[in-house]
Amino acid sequence: MHVRTPHRPSLLFLFCTVLLCASTHYVYTQDSQAIDHQLILRAGLARPIANFAALPSTLDDLLPNNDRIPSGAAELGVTAGLTSLLRFSQNFALSLSADINYNTFNNAVAEQQLRSAVLSASLGGVNLGVLSTLLGINTRYQSQPYLHTFLTSGLRYDLPVLMGLLNIYACAEAGMLYGIAPQTEANISVSLPFLMWRADATLTRPQANTLTFAYKLGAGATLFDRIHLGVTYAFSQPSYTVTPTIRTAITEVQGMLTLPGLGTISTQTLANILAGAITSAFQTTPVQYQFLVQLFQLTVGYAF
Repeated sequence: MHVRTPHRPSLLFLFCTVLLCASTHYVYTQDSQAIDHQLILRAGLARPIANFAALPSTLDDLLPNNDRIPSGAAELGVTAGLTSLLRFSQNFALSLSADINYNTFNNAVAEQQLRSAVLSASLGGVNLGVLSTLLGINTRYQSQPYLHTFLTSGLRYDLPVLMGLLNIYACAEAGMLYGIAPQTEANISVSLPFLMWRADATLTRPQANTLTFAYKLGAGATLFDRIHLGVTYAFSQPSYTVTPTIRTAITEVQGMLTLPGLGTISTQTLANILAGAITSAFQTTPVQYQFLVQLFQLTVGYAF
């Protein structure tokens, strides 16, 4: 699998790393009263929004191609990270943040759409849904969780409300996202239990990763100069390249079968029809697609 790694985000990562090292070195070699440095440990909830949280309304919404952005179907997750805050005045500070976000995939809704698509498929002009009482049709959809790591830097503005007790703040940051698109696996099984006949097909979309630009806007409150309560909007639009694979397996007993609306048909012919229908329903050539990542991070932090 080929993964594109843009050159510019790599330079930005190097810049952020150098900036963090330089700021930390400066803090510990200068008068502590002139420069105020804090390291904030943060944890909380990662709430997906917009397309990242959108549920699929059809099977096509789950299948990325070159002109469609797939639905994210991401669920409420968790986030954890660190912020290095270098204050050079009472109101302004330079911030450098790193965090990782974990969001599970809504497999239940995805499986519903997969089953709906299978039941609406045609077998010799007859929907499989009509034959569902005769055919044993099972579907399964499984996806790994989403993992997104943000590394951003920017400016923070603090407004004291009660000196030493309460500050409110706003911040804007830009940087990069290291995104991991999860591996997904869709399985379809069609069987005739009384003939010991079964056809299985599994489509796998492999895991992919990329590096791209990201942006953050945040606001919150600081209590006693130690406790940080914040909400942050994080946005990025990574691009992934994947090559789905499909594998089929047929277990059959040779013979003839009478199906309503189809007449008499051999089990071998039925197997060929089902295997062809399953294979043609999915794209197995390399696909490059964009994906929208939008999160609200609700965090509690403690400054050291």
